Amino acid sequence: VSIGGVGVLPNATSMIRTIGSVYLGKPICKHIPIPAKARLTSHNQLLSENERRTKALEKDQVGLLIEIFVSNPHIVHIHQACSISHVVWQELSSRNHLKK
Repeated sequence: VSIGGVGVLPNATSMIRTIGSVYLGKPICKHIPIPAKARLTSHNQLLSENERRTKALEKDQVGLLIEIFVSNPHIVHIHQACSISHVVWQELSSRNHLKK
């Protein structure tokens, strides 16, 4: 897993085992921390020169690039759709840090 161009070690992640995060008795959701050195990027920055002509957004959108690689040898869907069903982002406001 890579977030914002920074690799996240497998031992830094953990499976979530709460109601709604288990399917057929198996946990299916994973907590992946965002590395402190993760870099923001934008939609238009990720486009190639050719793609910019047709896919560039007039008002660019900024976010974190998330790259996930499947390493399970039992998953045989190659070059087929895969999904990330949801990403939950927790932001700690700077005001909370100033109170400490």
